[in-house]
Amino acid sequence: MKIRFSSFFSLFLLLVGINPLLADGISVNAGISRPEVNSGDMAELQIKVSGAQQADVPQQIAVEGLNIRLTGQSTQVQMVNFKVTSSVVYSYIVMPLRTGKFLIPSVTVSADGRQFRTQSLSFSVLDATGPTAAASVPATSSPPGMPGFSQSRPRAATPKPDMGRVAFGEIDCSKKTLYAGEMVPVEIRYYFDARYATQVRGRVDFGGEGVLVERFPDPKEGREERNGVLYNVLTFHSLLSGVKPGSIDLAPAKLDCQIQLPGELPPGFDDPVFQQLLGGQARFGQTRELAVKTAPLHLEVLPLPKEGRPASFAGAVGQFDIDAIVSNNHPSPGDPAMLNVKIGGKGNFKGMGPPVLTATDVWRTYPPTDKFDSSDELSYTGVKSFDFTLIAQKSTHVSPGAEFSFFDPQSGKYQTLITKPLPLEASPENTAIVPANNLSGKQSQPTPSPGSKPSLTPRKGDPIAGLTLHSWKTPVQRSEFLTASISMLVATGALAGVLWFRDLQARGGTATSRRKRRLSALWANLTDETMDAVTTYDAAVEYLEMTAQGDSCHAILASVNAKRDHLKYGTGGTYPLNQADREKLLSDLRLYITTPKHE
Repeated sequence: MKIRFSSFFSLFLLLVGINPLLADGISVNAGISRPEVNSGDMAELQIKVSGAQQADVPQQIAVEGLNIRLTGQSTQVQMVNFKVTSSVVYSYIVMPLRTGKFLIPSVTVSADGRQFRTQSLSFSVLDATGPTAAASVPATSSPPGMPGFSQSRPRAATPKPDMGRVAFGEIDCSKKTLYAGEMVPVEIRYYFDARYATQVRGRVDFGGEGVLVERFPDPKEGREERNGVLYNVLTFHSLLSGVKPGSIDLAPAKLDCQIQLPGELPPGFDDPVFQQLLGGQARFGQTRELAVKTAPLHLEVLPLPKEGRPASFAGAVGQFDIDAIVSNNHPSPGDPAMLNVKIGGKGNFKGMGPPVLTATDVWRTYPPTDKFDSSDELSYTGVKSFDFTLIAQKSTHVSPGAEFSFFDPQSGKYQTLITKPLPLEASPENTAIVPANNLSGKQSQPTPSPGSKPSLTPRKGDPIAGLTLHSWKTPVQRSEFLTASISMLVATGALAGVLWFRDLQARGGTATSRRKRRLSALWANLTDETMDAVTTYDAAVEYLEMTAQGDSCHAILASVNAKRDHLKYGTGGTYPLNQADREKLLSDLRLYITTPKHE
């Protein structure tokens, strides 16, 4: 008896273990517990996936007037006539937000690498005060011992947050009165209530006529407590300068963002049962587009004075010092000498001109090249180097001097910095004098005296008999070297060709072929009527970025981006586009793309 029982138990475990092998094909079905409810009541929607251990389902189903959220899942195993099947049941709570008749759309479910769609379901919400609702739903619809969900239950209204305290901005400018061309640091801070999720979109919008604002680098992130509220803080730094004297009023610095604010609780949601199902608190919210602004900024821009302006002034405004060095103190005759002049300090390095050279009577000079080494991320402080190329026209022992003038906004006066000439030894190029008896290029040979016998031993410097300049060849001149070189060149070219071809295969072909395949795949997604709306608009954005050219494409790209973000962060992105919206999107794309259409 024990043997039979053990055999039967082992067979049962074997059947359960090979469940995926014995189960039929995967099937997906959807059903709702109550197709008709009163306002204030709720229903349960279930998606049953049979033949798979796990599936990918949406966290919520977008239906206007209904809030449908995933609450959990369960697994069922069934054996009938030794045939084992397993299924996963995903449960959703259907919470009405208003009365009326609704159509819950089909949902895309992914299981074992395949996609399935459920059937659409009809759902009605009746007015709880009407006679029809009283007859259709019994008063004892709630189970004993559990609270009901009638609309008469008093609900505390969700307090609306003060938007002026949820997000706000501040601006600090070190000087409100400045001179034209003077660089002034500016700091802009944006505060976001740490209790609400925030997403920043775009960059700071700040500036105006008569003012130049440098590009903002990435902000610094921090936290700060204000009046008992903890805020996430984004701090931006930049430089501004006035280019037009007079009074200037700058608009507030604006930063666009999305903030997730708490929403109004639907009827019945304040019941503790459903708060337990959703983790003990209401998780409904609304996404709000918000432009966070600072206070406006008023500036007074003063013109640079004309009195006392030096002739060497070239637009530099700030506080600077000067240094100079000669890189080669002893150039060869006719070779250039290099004079490096360094201007250090803080100010408008981008707007300054080069120093002026002095004492250049014996020098031919050329316009300098410049290089700036910044010591901060705003390029407000640093050292700018000017390299002057000098060629001596006469022999000299000193280099030219340098003169640099700038306007100091702290003192309100012009300043001139001077470097003295530096010692060096330079001379112009000389022409070598060739003796007349050497013009032919031949050396005179002594004439042997008559009667002298020739010596068999060659004298020093005489050519050796039988050995000429053509009797020996270098390896480069030999034919064997030429043959070997050509062979190595051909082998190298062949190896390079093989490596290039392998690399091309690894990358999936040329850039043009990869682009064509990608465009074809995107167009297939755009024309696929089963694709959800967010994926369709993602494909449209990428297709436009790859094909559209010119300024005219910015408007359609911004429009498609806005629709994509609305569906992605709002509602309606999990089900396909209707035929009219899809045709409108494809029509807009055909107007702006510059490559052949993938009809």
